Amino acid sequence: MTTPRICWMVLCAAALSSWVLGEQKKEPCKVDKENLPHQIPACALEPRQDGEYVPVKYLKKSKFNQYGLTDLYLDPGGWMYVNRKGRVVILNVAPGENSAIEFNHGLVILERDEKFGYADANGRIVIPIRYDGAAYSDEDPLPMVCTGCRIEHEDEHRLIQGGQWFTVDQSGDLHSIPTPSWATGGMEHPSR
Repeated sequence: MTTPRICWMVLCAAALSSWVLGEQKKEPCKVDKENLPHQIPACALEPRQDGEYVPVKYLKKSKFNQYGLTDLYLDPGGWMYVNRKGRVVILNVAPGENSAIEFNHGLVILERDEKFGYADANGRIVIPIRYDGAAYSDEDPLPMVCTGCRIEHEDEHRLIQGGQWFTVDQSGDLHSIPTPSWATGGMEHPSR
């Protein structure tokens, strides 16, 4: 009778050790150095108490803007801005041309689930992500948002069409403006 028990214990021990070893044999995160400094896999992020970080070794060739931030494409996840220490400061940054959209008057456009808003350089969302579109204006430093507009895709470009347009002041109040000419004629917005 002792033989079956010993066999059962040996089988359990073998199964447990293979499970433990299997846990230790996770695939390492592979960072394609060809894509640096612009793209990084999500597995490369390091969670810390005060947020997520990109290891600084991947930022060596990065160019930082006037706010001390650089853009990175998180795969999967989209565009983000990180600081010189590698801390992720802003997620869900709208795409620009081959990079994250740039800051304009201290704000950057955010995009999540086909809705748009704005964040400042500290990552604080200053205009909620709830509008159908967002754009910068060369004539007006105030951020622009729209409701009822459509984002149309043409090759790698995105066109903003129609809708009711507003500027947003520092208090968060909306001020109706005429629909920009580029949103009525199918022209791509200059900041895209």
